[in-house]
Amino acid sequence: MSSQPIKLPPRVKDLTGQTIGLWTVVSFAGHVPHGKQRSASWLCRCSCGTERTVLAQSLRDETSTSCGCVGREAIGSRRRTHGAYKTPEY
Repeated sequence: MSSQPIKLPPRVKDLTGQTIGLWTVVSFAGHVPHGKQRSASWLCRCSCGTERTVLAQSLRDETSTSCGCVGREAIGSRRRTHGAYKTPEY
């Protein structure tokens, strides 16, 4: 099995190599069903290393700017009181 890249359809703008938020677009992933239509999707790599398939529309509108790692980190830091509960001083 050879892994050849998927050929871009004529109406799809090439986003390969662009950075949108924390996403870096790696390659075209094909078309996926989205509602009653089929939408272009791209394989993207987040700055934390996570790879996901993201809809082109979400990248253009910047409604998807990361895999969620930023939000998870923010929630963790808000919930953490001090982090020293297992130390002798505590």
